[in-house]
Amino acid sequence: MVDDDIHPARTNLGPAPADLLNDSGNSGTKSYSNITEQYGGDISDSRITTLHKIIRDNAFWANHSDSGVRITNARQATLGAKFELAKIDLVRKIIEEQNLKKDEKEALTKASELLADMGGKIGDVIGEKYKSVSKEIAENVRNFQGKTIRSHTDAMASLNKILANPGMKIKKKVTVRR
Repeated sequence: MVDDDIHPARTNLGPAPADLLNDSGNSGTKSYSNITEQYGGDISDSRITTLHKIIRDNAFWANHSDSGVRITNARQATLGAKFELAKIDLVRKIIEEQNLKKDEKEALTKASELLADMGGKIGDVIGEKYKSVSKEIAENVRNFQGKTIRSHTDAMASLNKILANPGMKIKKKVTVRR
């Protein structure tokens, strides 16, 4: 303050209250959750309109170059309204950030649910296709002589015959019926 002048341009509000500071006491960084909890005032549009009206109604006397009780009261009312507007603006920004983070989290949760559902459905479709292809292959498996292998015993007999005769030649032409 200069010579008892409380004009808003020259008024230093001093350090922030201790309950609004973060845990380390650093006044440069504020704990936003504390501010939203501490400020229990009205942040509605009607309150903002009222504060702007207070500033507008007191503008003539608050910006007057003289001094006096009326001028001092107008300056204090204007300063108080501007200070409350700043608090409301900060609280609204914090709430908006929190809602945005909440919306992002909900969107990610919904997207992961959709991806999981899609993965399950794709797995079902691929599983059915794999099942039908493997059944077709199993029904049409032939041994080296072109005979259809119908059971585990036939498959083992064919394998044993191949292992017992390492020099045996196998013809390339093996057809699969469809």
